[in-house]
Amino acid sequence: MKTPMTNYRRGVRAELRAISELEAAGCLCTRSAGSLGFFDVVALAKDGSVVFVQVKSGRTLSALFASALKAQTEIDTRLTEFDGGVKIEVWAWYHRWGWY
Repeated sequence: MKTPMTNYRRGVRAELRAISELEAAGCLCTRSAGSLGFFDVVALAKDGSVVFVQVKSGRTLSALFASALKAQTEIDTRLTEFDGGVKIEVWAWYHRWGWY
């Protein structure tokens, strides 16, 4: 019997897809499991730059955009004075279509 796909499992899949793409680009990645961290994925590039990624996934574009916008707004609000020379990105996985 198959286990039903939960929102948590969909999110984990999207995070693993992001890690796969970042690793293909030569980055060393780690994932913050269980939504315990502020960012889902942290990547270290070969050039020494650091990328913090918040991954969002959704089945409808409107819900996905709303979720990504909310995440970006929260990041902007919390990190207004942060200038550590790192990249902060929000990646959105559109169910069955890919990164958007």
